[in-house]
Amino acid sequence: MSARYRRPGHIMKNTSSSLHGLICLCVAAWLPLVPVAQARRGQTSAAETGAVRVMTWNVHLFGKSTFGLGGTFADDLRRVEFIIDELAQLAKEGVDVVALQEVWDDDLADELIARAGFPHAASGRDRSLRGDVERTFLGSGLLILSQYPLERIEQVAFAATEGYDSFTSKGILVCDVKLAGRSLGLVATHLHAGGGELTEENRKKQIAVIGAAIDARERKAGGLARPYLIAGDFNTSREVPARHANLLKVLGGEGRSAVDVWQAAQQTEPESGVTAASFNTLRRFFNEGRSSAGHSIDYILMRADGAGEQPFAVRCARVRRFVLGEGETPFGENPEADGSTSPVVDLSDHLAVEVELVSRPVLQVPVAGPLPKRFPESLRRVFTQHASIFGVDVIATRGVPQDKLLHAVHVLAQYLDNDEDGEADDGRVLAALRERGALLVMGSAEEDFEELEYRDLERAGFELSQDLYALETHPAGSSLSGGFDYALEEVWHLVSFGWAETYPEVFAFERGSRLAAAMDLARGGYHRRIPRRYPPEAWYSYYDRTCDYGCQVAEYFYWTLTSKLGAQCYPGRAGEIDEEWRLTTPGELEKGDRAVWSLLDDQRWKLPQVIPDGSYGG
Repeated sequence: MSARYRRPGHIMKNTSSSLHGLICLCVAAWLPLVPVAQARRGQTSAAETGAVRVMTWNVHLFGKSTFGLGGTFADDLRRVEFIIDELAQLAKEGVDVVALQEVWDDDLADELIARAGFPHAASGRDRSLRGDVERTFLGSGLLILSQYPLERIEQVAFAATEGYDSFTSKGILVCDVKLAGRSLGLVATHLHAGGGELTEENRKKQIAVIGAAIDARERKAGGLARPYLIAGDFNTSREVPARHANLLKVLGGEGRSAVDVWQAAQQTEPESGVTAASFNTLRRFFNEGRSSAGHSIDYILMRADGAGEQPFAVRCARVRRFVLGEGETPFGENPEADGSTSPVVDLSDHLAVEVELVSRPVLQVPVAGPLPKRFPESLRRVFTQHASIFGVDVIATRGVPQDKLLHAVHVLAQYLDNDEDGEADDGRVLAALRERGALLVMGSAEEDFEELEYRDLERAGFELSQDLYALETHPAGSSLSGGFDYALEEVWHLVSFGWAETYPEVFAFERGSRLAAAMDLARGGYHRRIPRRYPPEAWYSYYDRTCDYGCQVAEYFYWTLTSKLGAQCYPGRAGEIDEEWRLTTPGELEKGDRAVWSLLDDQRWKLPQVIPDGSYGG
């Protein structure tokens, strides 16, 4: 059952009717929900990538129609022009979605939609949701700008509160959007402003409304609940841990906490994440020049799907400050302690939060089907079945049971993606295999390959191939009575070439690599040719004279890795293989072959750490 190898750079013609055990290297060396109108212009965005940029920003735009309400001033109409310019630049930079708060004026909202550079938008301007239209003369102030279509757009209003918020329809604006190929819900929100115990109780109720609205929305849709991004001004300080923890707990749903992207980010800029900043000149202006302590109150949260899976990992997050350019006329002046004044240059009294998310790969469980038409007729005469994972093909003859074909491709998947997160553990290893056209060919027995010529594989672009027979493939696992599952060996022979190619100084199947040096120790010294008898101290002694030095290294790689992972130590196995290999348990290998153990246990090489069982994604 052992493999034999071609040396890179040598094309060999198949003179045998059997492919068994032969790898071919033919060329050298991845509250109520009500519909809201959507404003659209332009066409759907270009093909989506795996990276997503999302921003939330409270822009504090009341506009001329509400001038006179606290915290507003006439320069809103000039300030919005600079905000539009910044948003248009963000659209050009590739920001995918922007959630805005405090766009209170409908005319200003229309200006933003028309000129900010995003093809799709949704505005939460409905004032009727609470029923007290005479008192509620402002909408939610929420606006979503997107590069991608927004579907199922709805607005939810919070219950009436006190203070200035009682004149608004604050709540949430929720929709569906497809980002990086993933369908998810998107929520923009703005919670009660102000201080005091009553305000804090109101916020808790509003947080509960958000969670309940998402739950109701997903029950109505049916099926597995989708994940959500929840963005906005929560007026809930991260610097008060109990309040922040309650926010995450309630919005996580199903007993899970939501993820604050700032806390989950691999890197942040700056470290604090403060968005209501003491140095913000417009914030000081609204406080009559006074500075106050900074707080982190603007967030982007991630809520997992119904299975508890998060669709994105957080690459980085940053707080962005938008100010007037040099030479522009300030919006006003702030008094300083020494009697002087300083210019008001911030475009908003809030800083924005931007996050870059990376789509987590969706684990694709391989399936079997007929041989695709892309395979040439010369191979279609022999093979009828096909499966694939990560772009590596497995083809089989008609006589191979489908469960054995699937077992082989699942073993292949588990060797490449050992942690089963949906992507190959080492992209360079996978790239090496795909570049060589790695292929696993399966037959029920040797006779299935009588009509196959190696050149048929070469002409089809498969420079690296390995065979496996159904008779030696055991989906139920290895046992003394049933036999060893040779899918573990033959599939490893195929994929191990990827490590040899990617890390030649360590794993190359030739003298001089660290793996070869360890093998020489295991064989009791360097042997260019197979000796008549290996030294008695050797624990690896392979006598197949058709297996040259490179082939011996590859076999040694197989024996050592599978022994480390526990595949060679079931009852009776040691007696089956002691003529060739004698360190069959992980403990024996670690103690008896320290040179190879140090290689196999080194996390830099991203070798498999768990033996495949043929249940990828199960």
